[in-house]
Amino acid sequence: MARYLIVDDSPTIRLRLASALKNLSAARPDIMEAADGAEAAAAFAKAQPDVVFLDMMLGEKEGGLDVLRAMLGEHPDAVVVLLTALPGNHPDVTAAISLGAFAHIPKPIATDDLKRVIQRIELESGRMGRIR
Repeated sequence: MARYLIVDDSPTIRLRLASALKNLSAARPDIMEAADGAEAAAAFAKAQPDVVFLDMMLGEKEGGLDVLRAMLGEHPDAVVVLLTALPGNHPDVTAAISLGAFAHIPKPIATDDLKRVIQRIELESGRMGRIR
């Protein structure tokens, strides 16, 4: 069973993404949610999720890059997928990818984009043994 952590300051986006992940998964995934960096850090440390879906713009005080750095500093092989309305060539997105983010899904999140990323994660995790 895959364990997902959704980090987004919007409850609506967390709810929609959780629903989409449940619909796309053959097994019943374990889905955790966090609304900010502090909640994300606690959930990440406690649950060690297989995949983190991380909003790049967490409210007005926090940036997703800081959360990403902390997660990858703790677990360099963590699978973190960026969620953002920023274009893929935006400096923050390219910085996050160069830091080690797995992928970028533009907002609003399209089911096809999410499905492609999940398939890529499953394919690569099969080779690397990441997802249980």
